[in-house]
Amino acid sequence: TGPMVTPGLDPSPTTMALAAASGAGASTPDALPMTDAALQRHPDHPWLLSQRSVILFNLGYVQASVAPAINAYRNNPSFLFTRDVAVRRLAAAGRVADAQQFQDENDRLWPGHTIAMETRARIMEAGPALRKTDLDMIRETEKQFYNEPFAAYLLARLHERTGNRAAAIIWLER
Repeated sequence: TGPMVTPGLDPSPTTMALAAASGAGASTPDALPMTDAALQRHPDHPWLLSQRSVILFNLGYVQASVAPAINAYRNNPSFLFTRDVAVRRLAAAGRVADAQQFQDENDRLWPGHTIAMETRARIMEAGPALRKTDLDMIRETEKQFYNEPFAAYLLARLHERTGNRAAAIIWLER
């Protein structure tokens, strides 16, 4: 299934990218070039930046997913979704202190909000369970992937061990 398009209207690249990046499309490689094309037209668009971060993360690029999440956060600090994505990406990348700082601010701005509470429970309190050695190995192995394609199997195993099953499957498919 593709994005909803009104007959007779030529959808903008931004609309197409947002449609492709939402939902299940955020796990497919096809959503990334569309999102990147839309970001060329709207480089500070917080929703596109957040979606780019989610897509990169879902494709297994944990470290690369952090920068667009933080840019989205800075471009729209009043929107909980962009702030929440930044917390999750920072925690996944092993930057727990930074994630904690962002999460504390979210808790202060939205006390008792379901999203903020869920993120604290899932990421901040469960975060220490993500072993630092696994995260360090993921960073190093991602760098080696382009020279050593069989590193994808190791990355799949590491992502599975840290609880990121979606990234593990993506690496296995490579």
